[in-house]
Amino acid sequence: MTSKQTPEELIQEIYVDGVQSQSGIRSIEELSLHGEKGIDAMIFALEYPPTTSLSSHDLVDAISEIFWALARDNSDHLIDAMLEGRLGKTWCYSALGNATSERSIDVLINGLSEQESMLRWLCVEALIQRKHKRTIGPLVERLKDRSELVKSSIVTAMKDHEWLRCPDALPPLQKIRENKSFTKNSPGTWKCAGEVIDLISAENVDKK
Repeated sequence: MTSKQTPEELIQEIYVDGVQSQSGIRSIEELSLHGEKGIDAMIFALEYPPTTSLSSHDLVDAISEIFWALARDNSDHLIDAMLEGRLGKTWCYSALGNATSERSIDVLINGLSEQESMLRWLCVEALIQRKHKRTIGPLVERLKDRSELVKSSIVTAMKDHEWLRCPDALPPLQKIRENKSFTKNSPGTWKCAGEVIDLISAENVDKK
């Protein structure tokens, strides 16, 4: 199945109708059929935006949805565009949560060392969505991250997802519980860390 419309025509429709409309949903699905050409057309649209009736917030959502859809079967081209400097890391990292390749896992794990905390957070969120066993160790290590947002995302995910909980997480979780700044600035994360500790402890008793 191929689209009868060009990538540029489909992107124009999305910019006009948004991603919640029937035409927007259809356009994103058809754009993904164009593969690498769809990605290149979307990168071009970032630099030279089509006419849009969307608010700035809705436009960001639309762009995110487009790259998310394109990443599923074309993550290598998306990654190459980022490494070449043609695509911003923000768009790429968030989209890789929908990718399927082993290379995209490597890229996200490497992204956990980014200088900008927001980029590290995007990689954390994408890796959590991937639910890949190889990501457990790197995510546990990020419990030591200097960003409270990064740590909070991982702690919350550990509460919600058993696959991510492991005994190695206990020491950094204890550090969070002992950190007085969390009780003041992020009481929810502080409480959640205690709940995760209890879950891990109970699960490991059950396995003995």
